[in-house]
Amino acid sequence: MAVHSHVFHPYAGARTSPRNRWMVVARYALAEALALKKTIALLVMAAFPLLGGAVIIYLHHNLEAITILPREMVQGLMNAFPINASFFFQLLTVQGYFAFFLTASIGARVLVNDLRDNALPLYLSRPLTRVEYVVGKAAAIAFLTSLVTWVPSLLLFGFQGSLDRAWFAGNWWIAPAIFLAAWTAIPLFALVCLAVAAVLRRRAASEAAFVALFIVVPLVAKIVDQFLHADWWIRFFVPAIFESLWTPLFRLQQSNGLSAAGAAVSLSVALVLAATVLLRRVRAWEVIR
Repeated sequence: MAVHSHVFHPYAGARTSPRNRWMVVARYALAEALALKKTIALLVMAAFPLLGGAVIIYLHHNLEAITILPREMVQGLMNAFPINASFFFQLLTVQGYFAFFLTASIGARVLVNDLRDNALPLYLSRPLTRVEYVVGKAAAIAFLTSLVTWVPSLLLFGFQGSLDRAWFAGNWWIAPAIFLAAWTAIPLFALVCLAVAAVLRRRAASEAAFVALFIVVPLVAKIVDQFLHADWWIRFFVPAIFESLWTPLFRLQQSNGLSAAGAAVSLSVALVLAATVLLRRVRAWEVIR
C-alpha cells in the first residue's frame, strides 16, 4: 500500500486508568527480573528455610511422625525450635537476608537498563510521572521480596494456627508483627538499591555498591566511634536497626543498645535520602557541565 493511502486515526482502544499506570512499569520490570536465572535460583534457595520451618511445625503436631522418628531427635527439635514468636522472628530474619541479596541481584538491573539505553525520555513523554515510574520499579522489587519474607511466613503462621486453634487464639498478634516487620525492610532495600543504580548507572558497580553500602558504612562509622569514644555506629548497622524495630513487634527482649525510636529515625532518614536521590537523578534529561 502506498504511503499516501494510509489513513491514520487516533488510538481508540482501552486506556489504562491514570491511577494504575505505574503497574505497567512494574509488570515489565517484574518480567525482566524473572527472566534471570539467578532470580529463580535465589527464590528456590529461599524456600529451603521455609520448608524446614514447615517440617518443624508438622513434627510438633504429628504423633505418628513422633513415634516413627527417634525420640531424641524429635525432642531435640522441639526443644531447639519451639513454635512461638521467637520462631517466626528468627525465620523472618533469615528470609530478610535472602530478600537483601535478591534485591541486590535484580534492583540495579531494572533501572540501569533504562538509564543506559536513554529510555527515560520515552517513558516520561507518556502520561507517566517520575514518581509513578519509580514506584513501578520499586513495586517489582517489593513483590519479589515479599515472596520470600512476609507471604510465606504468614502461610506458615496459618499452618500452625490450623493445627492448634488454642495457640492461634493466644498468638494472633504474630501475624501483623510479621507483616509490619517485613515492610520495614522491603522499602529500604528497594529504594536504596534504585538510588544507588540511579547514581552509578552501571549494573555491576551498582550491585557491588549496594552490598558494600550495608557493610562498609557501619564499619567506617564504628572506626570513627573508636576515635570519638561514641556509640553511634550501630545507628548505621541495618541488622541492629531491624532488630530494634522488630523485637517490640514480636514482644521479645532486645539484645542491642539501639532504641526503637533511634532505629525508626535511622530508617526514616535512609528512606528520605534514597527518595530524594531518585527524584533528582531520574529525569528525562539533564544538563552536564
